[in-house]
Amino acid sequence: MDADRLKWNERYLTKPDNSPPDTFLKKNLHKLNKTRLLDIAGGNGRNAIYLAAQGFDVTVVDIADVGFDKIASNTKGFDFKIRTILLDLDNPEILLEEGKFDTIVCINFRPFTSLLQLIPKLLLPDGTFIWASFNEIQALETGFPLEKALTINEFADFFTELELIDYQRFEDETGKRDGYIFRKKNPGLFQHQHGKQL
Repeated sequence: MDADRLKWNERYLTKPDNSPPDTFLKKNLHKLNKTRLLDIAGGNGRNAIYLAAQGFDVTVVDIADVGFDKIASNTKGFDFKIRTILLDLDNPEILLEEGKFDTIVCINFRPFTSLLQLIPKLLLPDGTFIWASFNEIQALETGFPLEKALTINEFADFFTELELIDYQRFEDETGKRDGYIFRKKNPGLFQHQHGKQL
C-alpha cells in the first residue's frame, strides 16, 4: 500500500492541475443520476470537480493524499464541497460503510475483481456505473501494462444485478479505450410491472 501511495503521490505532484474532465464522461453526463456520486480512483479531481460543478454530491476515493490536496486547493472559493476517502482500493470493503450511491464513476483504472463485485452493493436501484479505461490495443501500441488493459466485451456479462446500457471501443486524445455504462436493475419496478401483467 505504501509503495502504491508513494508512486501515485509522485505522479500527481507532476501532473498539471488544469487537466480537462474525461471526454467519455462528459459525453454521457445526461445518462447519470444526480445526487450522490462516487468517483473511484479519482486522483487529483479533474472529473470530481467537473461533476460537482454540475450539481453532483461527489465523494472521491483514492490511495494518493497528494491528489486530495490538489482537490482542496482547486476548489477554494467554490460553492460546493468534495468529500475524500483515502483508501487502498485493493481492500475496498470499507466503502460499504459509506452507504449507497446514485452514480459510480471509474475512469482510466481497472479495479480488481473484489472492488467490481462491490459495485452493485454500492449502487441504489436504477443507479448508474460508468467506466472507461485503456484497452489491449493501447497496451500493445504504447507499453501500457497489458494486465491493466480491458479486452473487447470483457465485462459485458460480468454483473448479474446490472444491465448493460452501452458499450463502445473508441479513441480520444488520451488513447484507445473501452467504455461501459451499466444501470442497476430495480427489482421493485420489475415486481410492479410483473404484477400488472398478471
